[in-house]
Amino acid sequence: KLPPGNVIETCALMAVEDHPEIKKYGKKMMAKLPNKRNYVLSTSKKEYYNKKCYSSRIEHIKDKNGKCPPTGKPRDFHKRIVELAKWKGAPIYYVNIEKSEEILRKATEFAVRFAKVTRHLHGDNFILAFARITKSTLVTLDGGLVHCAKKSKVKTIHLSTLLSEIMGESPMEAIEKEREIYFKK
Repeated sequence: KLPPGNVIETCALMAVEDHPEIKKYGKKMMAKLPNKRNYVLSTSKKEYYNKKCYSSRIEHIKDKNGKCPPTGKPRDFHKRIVELAKWKGAPIYYVNIEKSEEILRKATEFAVRFAKVTRHLHGDNFILAFARITKSTLVTLDGGLVHCAKKSKVKTIHLSTLLSEIMGESPMEAIEKEREIYFKK
């Protein structure tokens, strides 16, 4: 019974920690999101558990396909949520979806439907199910999740594209270019 909003997926939250330059554009980024409400789900909090930030830019560049895991300071879920709320000037709604049978049913359906499409739909299927049920817009950096969302008729915003509109070149695009150069060497 929640109204439509923007579901901010875990990768998008973590990108704010990984790219400090985003903080300068945080208010503009949040203002560009289409809905008034913003949701962060309990699955994101679980994904944050025991994760670390990158200790350096070169470590981030080397981390192609998860082969060089971050070794920096621990990630701070609560700090990210507070930061987003400040940028938006409104609360960020934390939704505990663990006990919702409707979401569990839809998430299971998505896990089965997209088993061959993505390599990791473990927590993302719950986020996708919530976005579908509430008719919300999904804000993500995960290409596989965007693909699944389009097939499920869920509106998506790719964070990198949104930031490119604001910043000129998103930090994610810059990392990709540097990564290409690094791996060519």
